[in-house]
Amino acid sequence: MRTPPLALMCFPGEESREYWRLRHGGTGERLENRPSDREGCIFAMESLVLDSIPLWAVQPEEGTLDGEQVASLRWAARDATSAEGQPWTCWETVKQPQRTLLGSAGLATEPPLAEWLRCHPRSFEPSSRCLPLPVSGLALWKELGRYVLAMTVEGHLVHFATLHATTLDDRAAGEIRDVLQCLAAWEIPMDITEVRLWTQSEPEFVETLARISGGSVLEEARPAPVQPASTRPLLPPQVAQAWQQQARQRRRVLALGSLAAVYFLAFAAWGATLVWKSRSLDEREHRIALQRPQMQKTQAAQEQWLAVEPAVDPDTYVPEIFHRVVSLLPPEGIRLKEFGLDREKLTVAGEASTVAHAKQFQADVTGSPGLRQFAWNFPQPTILDDNRASFRAEGLTGKGGRSHETR
Repeated sequence: MRTPPLALMCFPGEESREYWRLRHGGTGERLENRPSDREGCIFAMESLVLDSIPLWAVQPEEGTLDGEQVASLRWAARDATSAEGQPWTCWETVKQPQRTLLGSAGLATEPPLAEWLRCHPRSFEPSSRCLPLPVSGLALWKELGRYVLAMTVEGHLVHFATLHATTLDDRAAGEIRDVLQCLAAWEIPMDITEVRLWTQSEPEFVETLARISGGSVLEEARPAPVQPASTRPLLPPQVAQAWQQQARQRRRVLALGSLAAVYFLAFAAWGATLVWKSRSLDEREHRIALQRPQMQKTQAAQEQWLAVEPAVDPDTYVPEIFHRVVSLLPPEGIRLKEFGLDREKLTVAGEASTVAHAKQFQADVTGSPGLRQFAWNFPQPTILDDNRASFRAEGLTGKGGRSHETR
């Protein structure tokens, strides 16, 4: 999204939100008072409501890397998807020969919707992407009463986190140490050359921060925010819904205002205009109502596909497994009485005319290539009257399962 040369930004300050006028070239001027007009602003979202997840995306053997697709799968696994809005965003950071490190951020909690809408936002960005962070190092600042830590590599934001500690003490230092250890475990190439401390702290904490980070600590005032680089647009679903509701309200107000203007201009034509406007509004609502069932059908079709998706894998498809078991039955001597397959196990039970028939069927089942994905528990057959034998076997699901016999 292209930002005008003179853009208005709402940024989370140490204790309250700040308004900045961003000029072309990155300089900014803080506004002492909240703008009185309804001009839309770039809204810097506080880190407290966001989760930051760095991702490694492996370069495919053919074609180009689609970082957004990789990130979408990761956030979908966290159930961070919505039919309205865009609850997450991502950006490329460090590139290596076979993989690329992606930075990503998404909504973690319910945002303070009423407070956000009072700022008249027109676009959303994580606050960490709106500050001039160090090229390779750490930055620590305070926003809305909470401390935020951000890490950069080669000039790119890789990760940010909101500390639980409310003061910069040993607990805060321990949290920072834990974050750095997690990033090292994720194989993030850390080369901390400088640490920017943009809030007040005690000298003891500065020494501790320098020791655990391995870089020199520079204490200074937090710089002015800057226009963020372009990323995948981030739009909280709650805001998208509120905007849609406001748009509907504006359309209704506009329709009523038009009717009132027509009434004052020409009383004779007022009745006809009212009917026309009412029909136009009804048609709009009707079109919306027509589109809603189509969306519901699409969702239902998706749910149906998810229900039948196991049929794609023959090793989990019930009719296929049943056919494989039945194909092992001899022409005579074995009568299958029970068959069951669920996500955890396969159950086969029946009667054999002799113990030998039961043992042979056991060997056929456990040795069948089509049933090797089950770990078999096949107890000794139970001898019944007339030398008949009953058997019951359970195969636990799992690739390459090993069969075993219990007495």
